Amino acid sequence: MTHEYVLALADPQANLETVGGKGASLARFSNAGLPVLGGLLVTTLAGPVAGQAALRGILCKLWDLNLTLISVRSLIVGRKPG
Repeated sequence: MTHEYVLALADPQANLETVGGKGASLARFSNAGLPVLGGLLVTTLAGPVAGQAALRGILCKLWDLNLTLISVRSLIVGRKPG
């Protein structure tokens, strides 16, 4: 199963278009050797339109990583927080 909705922090495809600004910054920090907690990036393809397929891919990847701590930061592009 491919996880097109999830990228590793060190993935070269992790850029502004694929993971947004915060994700791209974390990827740059990680690739530069700065201390960043391990994790994954959910791509912009996993937006509201992707639905269950995106959620299934994300949950499968989380299961594969056997994570015990999950932090989520989400903002829909084009919407302002608050």
